[in-house]
Parts: sequence; C-alpha cells; structure tokens
Amino acid sequence: MHNRKISYIYPQQRKHPTVGCNYKTKIEKPNKRMIFKAFDINTKKEFELCVSIVEDENEDLIIISTEYNEKKIVVSDEFHFRTFQKFRTELIKNNIDLKCKGALINVYPSPMMSSVPRAYLLKQGEQAKMDSVVNIYEYTEISESISPEKQDLFYQDWLKSL
Repeated sequence: MHNRKISYIYPQQRKHPTVGCNYKTKIEKPNKRMIFKAFDINTKKEFELCVSIVEDENEDLIIISTEYNEKKIVVSDEFHFRTFQKFRTELIKNNIDLKCKGALINVYPSPMMSSVPRAYLLKQGEQAKMDSVVNIYEYTEISESISPEKQDLFYQDWLKSL
C-alpha cells in the first residue's frame, strides 16, 4: 500500500447546516459530505443534496460526487471550477441544479484561480476586482438553471467587452 495524500473540503460552521455550501479548509481526515441546496429544474422544488468534494493531491485531481435517487455521479478534473462545471452538467442531465455562486452565469475564475474554489463575479465592460471574488460552493438564491456552456459564453462575451 502506498501513501496517498488526500485533502478533504469541509463546510463552514453555520447557524443552519443546510443553508448553503461553504468552503472552510483542507484537512486530512475521513471524508465528510457537504449539504447543498439543490432544486428540480422542472418543478423548482428545493431539496438537500449531499456532495463530497475531495482534493487528491497525489493525482492532482478534484473529485466531486453524490448519490441521488439511486444514481451515483462522480466527476474529476485538475481544476475546481472545471470539475464543478462537469458535476453540474451531470446534475442538469438529471433535471437538478445547485443553489451556489458557482452556478451563476456571471461567475468565472481567472486562470490563476484554477487551483482554488474561488471565482470572480463578473460585470460586462468592467475589469474583475478582488472584492468580487466569491467561493463557488457558497449558497446563493437561484431560481433558473444556467448551463456551464452559457457560463463559458458569458465569460467569452465579458472578455470581448473589456
């Protein structure tokens, strides 16, 4: 058996443990799950979704997984936002989306943010600013599902608007 270094991401302590999905720190302990607020895209009905987010430092991978209605979804990539987009793509195929800042159309990371779960809240025609950095796993109210492809298009349009 070889030594494998794995870091796990835990939610922050909150008054209500299911209000959102926040990043606290990387620590080496058994995996814990985060509770995300999710919604059915068709009915808009909200529910809680347990999600595991693991940083495998030996493989340079971020692994996001969940089980819902006896279906397991597991995705991985070397960057947080790309992994999150892949995860949301799989959820959307099952008519589910998450109520997190990373699901907003105008949230996108800079290339330097690729290794952390942070991104900019972008505005057309304006440079990204440090005070607009958000945690992609942080809860926010969302009523409409926006595909990762639309986020990519918004980002390309934003670049052209500068």
